[in-house]
Amino acid sequence: MKLTARIAFRHVEQEPTNLRTPVHNEQDSNATSTPGTPSLEFLEETVRVWQKYSDKPLTHDDARQIIQNMTGYFRLLQDMQRAADSRLLKQ
Repeated sequence: MKLTARIAFRHVEQEPTNLRTPVHNEQDSNATSTPGTPSLEFLEETVRVWQKYSDKPLTHDDARQIIQNMTGYFRLLQDMQRAADSRLLKQ
């Protein structure tokens, strides 16, 4: 799954540095992901939430792409808001 807005891709192509998603807890011996990556539970929840929007069965790789795209989308919105705020302060 890809966002359709081309401007968002510039933000999504880079690996997100601060995902605000559940991540692997080093003390959780049952965790299957590595530090800094979405947990298996978060990937499964992402598939569950987004499956209704896809005709094909979604995979964990699809879920990672969705997470990355949504992170990029909201980062783009945040950057746009900061730019607008900056312009307002300069007036």
